[in-house]
Amino acid sequence: MLHVMMPKANQNLETPHYTLAELTEEFQTSEESIRTFEQGGLIRASRDENGSAFYSEFQRARLRVVVFYDALGHSAADIARMIGSLAGDSNEIQQIEAILLTCDKKTQ
Repeated sequence: MLHVMMPKANQNLETPHYTLAELTEEFQTSEESIRTFEQGGLIRASRDENGSAFYSEFQRARLRVVVFYDALGHSAADIARMIGSLAGDSNEIQQIEAILLTCDKKTQ
C-alpha cells in the first residue's frame, strides 16, 4: 500500500523538508531511482553541509508524477516533455499537449 505524506503545516512549497529516505518509503522506490530522476533533471534536491539531499513539497509533487509515468513505462525524455522542465518554461497547455502526444505515440 502506498503511504502518502501530507505537506507539513505552514511550509513554503520550495523549502526543503523531505529526506531521500522519506521519499523512497512514500513512493516505494529506490534511492537509486530517485537519484537517477535527479541526475536526469526531472527533480531537484537541496543539499546540506554534509551533502544529504532534501526535497521541497514542489519537488515531492514532481516526483509523484515522475514515479507514476515511470511505472507506466515512459522514458525520462518523455516524462520531461510531459511535465515540463524545472525552469518552468513550459506552460500548462504545452504540457497537456505533450502528454497527449506522448501517450498517443505509446499506444500506436
